[in-house]
Amino acid sequence: MANTTSYGIGQYRSENLQNKAIKYINNLYNDEPTITYYETNYRDIQIELPLLNGKNPLIVAGETYYVRLTVPQNHQYSTVLNLKLCPQKNGRIDTSRYQHIQQLIIPPTKADDDDMSHVILYNVPAGTGPSGITEKAQVMDKYHDSRLDQSNLTITYNNGELYYTAIENVLGYYYRWNNKWYQVVNKSEYYLLQGWKVAGDSHTTTITFDFVFSPKYDLMDGYSYLLLETDRSDSYQDSIQYINDKNNGTLYGTYLDKSQIQFELYSVTNLIKNHIQAGTSLLSHIAVQGHPQQLLAINGEEIKIGQSGFYELTDFTISSIGVVVRDYDKDRFIIDYEYRI
Repeated sequence: MANTTSYGIGQYRSENLQNKAIKYINNLYNDEPTITYYETNYRDIQIELPLLNGKNPLIVAGETYYVRLTVPQNHQYSTVLNLKLCPQKNGRIDTSRYQHIQQLIIPPTKADDDDMSHVILYNVPAGTGPSGITEKAQVMDKYHDSRLDQSNLTITYNNGELYYTAIENVLGYYYRWNNKWYQVVNKSEYYLLQGWKVAGDSHTTTITFDFVFSPKYDLMDGYSYLLLETDRSDSYQDSIQYINDKNNGTLYGTYLDKSQIQFELYSVTNLIKNHIQAGTSLLSHIAVQGHPQQLLAINGEEIKIGQSGFYELTDFTISSIGVVVRDYDKDRFIIDYEYRI
């Protein structure tokens, strides 16, 4: 007689009151996390991860965690962060052993109109003037008759190719150099950030990321640090230099201001283990209803519910499922599930 497989089904609904006993995520910090700089030739960020009874790391392989990380944005450029779990060696971070858990792209801020300058560039014939000269310009029409206000009109020669002016309507006019007249052609428009304004702005714009991860490598001594390593593959990173206040050494590249970083770390409850009544530790089929972008953790992997508010996984061995619930009213969900008997 052939073996047959039977299936059971069930449904789990999230609790809708915050005073219920179940916690879908559990804060792992009793106090604010310690955030410091990790310095080599560059300056990165290291975050001390929580310890169990002040001794052994809490972050271990096989468990699932949720992070909310807030970092500052730059006004001019994007920043790429590689997040690495690292152990400790002799009381310090050991970056030679790590697990890469996430890459984050921090976009630049969008400056207000008041922070921008309107700059007009015009092509002029090559070789008409030496490089590096800025002077008042005399601009005429084709009849050598000027009806423009020339009080603020300046011309800058850059290898004889370009000049700029605050007056926008000189296209088609002529300018005089070495007793000859040359026509202004090919206008281009740019908006440039007024750095002197944003540099003195005490307000820092930040961006917040939420993600789920699960360590895959089972280190005997666990993971004691999270390294926020800035990707410095761009060529300009080596041209940026600044002095290390501690030993007057020179550091390179961009870096994040540690005072503007906020870090929250939670463990994610496995609903199969304690709350889903399936009579087994494995599910074969789930269908989740929640809100768009709601975070799920399935077998330790991050899943975000799409715009439909629905996620389904079929014919898959599911050993753990968790849901990130920060607000018990907003983050409600329903899980329909199937399991083999």
